[in-house]
Amino acid sequence: MRESLRVLIVEDNEDDAVLLVHALQRAGYDVISERVETKEAMQHALTNDSWNIILSDHALAQFSAFAALSLLKESDLDIPFIIVSGTIGEETAAAAMRAGAHNYVLKGNWARLVPAVQREIQEAVTRRARREAEEEVRRHAARAEVLVHTAARLNAQLDLQGVLDAICEETVRALRIPAASVVLYDDASQSYRHAAGIGLPTGFEILLPLLPQPNFPRTNNHQDTSQAGLLILPDLHRSSDLSDSYLYEKLNLQSLASICLEHNAELIGYLNIFSFGEPRDFTLDEIELLKGIAHQAAQAIANARLFEEAKRRLHPISASNDNNLAISGSLDLRTTLNVLLTKGSSRNKFPFWRMGSHGVRTGANDVVPIGTDGMAFQIERLHLSVRDAQA
Repeated sequence: MRESLRVLIVEDNEDDAVLLVHALQRAGYDVISERVETKEAMQHALTNDSWNIILSDHALAQFSAFAALSLLKESDLDIPFIIVSGTIGEETAAAAMRAGAHNYVLKGNWARLVPAVQREIQEAVTRRARREAEEEVRRHAARAEVLVHTAARLNAQLDLQGVLDAICEETVRALRIPAASVVLYDDASQSYRHAAGIGLPTGFEILLPLLPQPNFPRTNNHQDTSQAGLLILPDLHRSSDLSDSYLYEKLNLQSLASICLEHNAELIGYLNIFSFGEPRDFTLDEIELLKGIAHQAAQAIANARLFEEAKRRLHPISASNDNNLAISGSLDLRTTLNVLLTKGSSRNKFPFWRMGSHGVRTGANDVVPIGTDGMAFQIERLHLSVRDAQA
């Protein structure tokens, strides 16, 4: 199969242009060409079509190779430019190369033209691949920088509501979108609740149960992103899966991207981003960044929940430590027993005990004498009194 080659020919001599096309066709190319001889015509050709290579005469009646090079630079297009001329000298050719021409060939030297065209097209492909690789590196670096900043913000706090608010704020900042929200999943009731948001319209929380994300499975995907747990609706008003489009119009919500928050395969909820007014197609870069933020958000929420659970479990231990500090801070026996009996009665529902001047006083105004002599005997009586109180 013949290789297609789109050639823009800057030439005011039609016969010379035909010879160029025939030389390329004999080399096996399926040539699609356009001939221009003015700045306006070339500008139109560059704007409205794509080209593999430009072949230009040096001097035209109303145009020139140098003017064509200048116009190509202004267009910011990387198209190989070869000067094909019968009148160009070595110094002029060198000046043209410095001005941006990639090669030059004398007219009639068709044996040299084809290899030059092939070489310059291949070098253009190499340059394009290098630029794309550099751009990909730049995008990855920019995304990594954003995620590092987001991680630092989320990891700086363990308060759950603070984490949720920070997730929304960082998502809006990183993706440059007007609004974001987090909904959390409650496994006990198998329902979702609005947990945090920023930039949301009035009435959003009231109408939230009617918004789409809880109604779609975790693997649903309305845009070809090949990612489970990601829902993208560029135009909420025109989605055939949503029956209540009037609600989105009422809230002025236009586009939605919703990504599942999971930690260790456990569903946490969804992170949602919105746009208003005009439909918006989220780019692959934005989707990748949203995925990265969602991963960090799920981890931060899980950490905050673990921290809250740890605080709940450590509360009794903390109370016991308070007792120990109170006891160790005093060498007075009455103070020690008052701490033990007061804390014990409050936790175990005993009658209130306190140390008086003559001994331990119970709620029944009985006095258990305590002295320095016979300490073990007196404490044993105290234990019996406590046991009787429990009975």
